[in-house]
Amino acid sequence: MTNTTSKRKLNSKAARLSLAAIAIVGVGAAVTTAAWTDSSFLQQHASSSSFNIQASNDGVNFLESADAANPELAISPDADFAENFKPNETRATNIWVKNTGNEVAYVTPSITSDSPLASGAKPLTATVTSADTGQDAYIAVLPGDTERLEVVAVSPDWVDKEYQGLEGNFTIALDAVPELPPVVQ
Repeated sequence: MTNTTSKRKLNSKAARLSLAAIAIVGVGAAVTTAAWTDSSFLQQHASSSSFNIQASNDGVNFLESADAANPELAISPDADFAENFKPNETRATNIWVKNTGNEVAYVTPSITSDSPLASGAKPLTATVTSADTGQDAYIAVLPGDTERLEVVAVSPDWVDKEYQGLEGNFTIALDAVPELPPVVQ
């Protein structure tokens, strides 16, 4: 039995030495592999764009009025701009739109009215166009820039007495989008 026990001890020692040698070789290989790796990292700050327009009736004081029912600005600082229209009269004033975002704003003005002057056979009409280009839709306003728009109101030949003394409101909406819609061909 002594012989078998000695063989087992010898085999056990040999196995431990073999495992130790494998572990040393494995650690050496891992160190060599680690020495042959490399990393590189890049980082970029990310943000979303901003999109905002504001309106002014004097080109100086701009407000953002997002409530169509209660606009914060009159179309004209001149209270008489839309008062006491006579037949065949044309009146003009300026409004301004400012882009305070960092994307191009494509502005389309539209006019609505609750005035009986705007209905009937001979309505009072109004248009809004770019004072520089004459465009009436998708007026490009660059970030940080201001665009002057011209408002023109025209009364027709009111010969009927039904148009006398009528009152109501005109509202100009300046709707903007950050990119032009696709062209349909």
